[in-house]
Amino acid sequence: MAANSRRTCSSQLRRASEALLLDQLGQHPPIRLKATAAPVAPYPPAEIAYWLIWAQSLPTPAQRRNACLLFCLGVGCGLAVEDLVYVQGRDILAGPTGRALVKVHGRRPRTVVCRYAYEELLLAEAAHIPADAYAFRPDWQDRTSKHIASDWLARYPRIIGRCDGAVLQTQRLRTTWLVELLNAGIPLKVILKASGLGTLHSLSRHLVFLHDVPEAEASDLLRGAAA
Repeated sequence: MAANSRRTCSSQLRRASEALLLDQLGQHPPIRLKATAAPVAPYPPAEIAYWLIWAQSLPTPAQRRNACLLFCLGVGCGLAVEDLVYVQGRDILAGPTGRALVKVHGRRPRTVVCRYAYEELLLAEAAHIPADAYAFRPDWQDRTSKHIASDWLARYPRIIGRCDGAVLQTQRLRTTWLVELLNAGIPLKVILKASGLGTLHSLSRHLVFLHDVPEAEASDLLRGAAA
């Protein structure tokens, strides 16, 4: 069994033994409170457009580049923070027919094709990055830090990361990318490979954000094409 499965079975056995022991003693098992994890909602299209304008209108070239790369690698390629921090200039490539390809390193190595709406901006910003330089925050020394993006977004609260009270979050950018792919009907195996996810369970939390399918369309899809 995998390590996670062994831990789950161990926890279940401990809970069962506690319940049996307390029942023998004439006591009730203790109540355990567990909060339901709320899934991170994707950005609506209007906010995506707003953040895109924001990223390209920051005061300095360095701020604009960091913002555009954070945005494009998040909502255009679905990269998590642990993925995007290791992307270097050489990893952002122009593929056939103008598409942008991003090579991802780390524990989930893969090549991701950027979404069409963001490929031009991504390639334009990547053209100014040396091949051996990190794309996002090249001056940041500790690439293992989980706060490399949040620290940058919080450093300039008036001009970076906040617009009319809204906050830009890398996790929501990735969620927006995932939900867009799921709504587009892209095969699940393709989504898993591009996202670096190992199981379909990781996608289940996003089901609440998928578009409803009209009954007539659903019926046609289930029926399939005539032979």
